[in-house]
Amino acid sequence: MMKRNIKRINDKHIEFLRSNIKGVKRSDLHAVFNREFGFNYSFHCFNNILKKNKLTNGLNFQFKKNHPPHNKGKKLWYRDKIEHTFFKKGYISYIRPKGSERIDTAGYTLVKTDDKKKWRAKHAVIWEEQNKKKIPKGYAVIFADGNKKNFLNDNLILVKRGELAIMNHFNLIKTAAPLFQSAKKRVWGDYFF
Repeated sequence: MMKRNIKRINDKHIEFLRSNIKGVKRSDLHAVFNREFGFNYSFHCFNNILKKNKLTNGLNFQFKKNHPPHNKGKKLWYRDKIEHTFFKKGYISYIRPKGSERIDTAGYTLVKTDDKKKWRAKHAVIWEEQNKKKIPKGYAVIFADGNKKNFLNDNLILVKRGELAIMNHFNLIKTAAPLFQSAKKRVWGDYFF
């Protein structure tokens, strides 16, 4: 374990760094600084001293614009092992067509509604087709019997998001479809909404 530095940095040390930092790599200056003053500062600690006092060496080790890479024109040594995994010229990847269905992690059936990557809940699409209007903002379509595979018109119900929160709280969604509307009116009626 290294002993902690008891010596503190003062103005004399900072002036030494300021006069010797220009054009010198930090690692070289670190070694000279520790040797000159008898410190055992780590390189990390030394960098913190330079940052705290806003001292820079002015060296720039970044590649310049249009700098050719060191491996330009050379073949990758592992290319032969992975070349069979590359896409061939003219290859078109498989894209699911419009109208495709899939099931998400929550168990809802999703339908692809356009040729791009847009997927929507199937029960919402069916409700909009049957009622010939969009689902209003702040509303959700739910399954009255709780079965996510039952897409019958009687089973799809439009509810406010606030009502949905109360139904989830009282576990009303799992009640039978015919009892659902009466349970909804009986429990809170028009009191909340």
